[in-house]
Amino acid sequence: MDALGRCIPSIIRKLVALATMECETEDACNVELFWNCFNEVLRKEKKDDSYFFNPRGWMTDMAGSNMEGLKRAIGPHTLHKIKTCEFHFKECRNRQARKLNEHDRINFKDLCDALLEAVSPVAYERDRENLENFVEENEERTHLQNWIDWWHKRRSYIFRAFAPFESAPKMNQAETIHASWVKRDRMKISVLDAVYADCRDNIQLEASYKAFMDGTGKCGKGPSLMEKQDRATTKQFSRARQLGEELVREDLCDADHIYAFQDQDAHVSPNSYDRHNASVGHKSAKSTGTRSGRYRPNRSKIFVDRLEMAKREKEDLKIKSVDSSMAHNRTYIIVNIRKKI
Repeated sequence: MDALGRCIPSIIRKLVALATMECETEDACNVELFWNCFNEVLRKEKKDDSYFFNPRGWMTDMAGSNMEGLKRAIGPHTLHKIKTCEFHFKECRNRQARKLNEHDRINFKDLCDALLEAVSPVAYERDRENLENFVEENEERTHLQNWIDWWHKRRSYIFRAFAPFESAPKMNQAETIHASWVKRDRMKISVLDAVYADCRDNIQLEASYKAFMDGTGKCGKGPSLMEKQDRATTKQFSRARQLGEELVREDLCDADHIYAFQDQDAHVSPNSYDRHNASVGHKSAKSTGTRSGRYRPNRSKIFVDRLEMAKREKEDLKIKSVDSSMAHNRTYIIVNIRKKI
């Protein structure tokens, strides 16, 4: 897993990785460590012990570890400046849609898109009601209510009606950097090789920046400042038209407006690995004797080899001692094993 901070400087029009950290697991402790280390470097560079990184907002996926890590490292106020990736929402929507027939699948996707693209909390409530009515029409769709409730609790992160700032991005652009790594480097490289790759990218960025400033290099293909302003203006015209249509709707009363703006506190799960689990709220596939997805008919060669090795060595090993250690507010059991003489 890699933690990544990025930005798009207008001067070079290129996606730039501000910092990367190679780590074994994607949990809140590592995310917190990443931002603490990043702020420590910035304080040393600015020679200001009170300085901390305070961008306009954060773009991330919906993993609870990202929210919890930012909350611990920066503060609870950061939860109101997070925008999550719409691509991940649509992927999750598509997984739910596969369980429906073709006609219902199309309707479900259209209703989800309307919910995502709603420009105001009032429009969001109306589209959510339409989606819930669609679920209630057929008992075979009732499992989707749990999915809707899960995303509704996190609406301030994902839906445009509650976006924390103007022109919030729709997709996590860090995925672009990830794709470039896949093309240039091997898969599943060691931490040492990953550090080498990070240093290489930093050196190349510094060289390209100097070449650009000297007039000998080219800028990237990202949008210019003028193009960004034109896009923002177009979006504002579209949003103004949609808001105007809502103002003249006779079926939206004052009570609807009041309800739509209530209970918008940012939700973050205490579970660092918080993701939607479709099995919550209804019976699992095991209880019915069926299982969605494929079974592997045969054990893999790697599994068989490791199993045979464990059987051969179990008679030659014995436990020397058992200790416990505290780290990151967790207790770890350490078992020391040695071969019998």
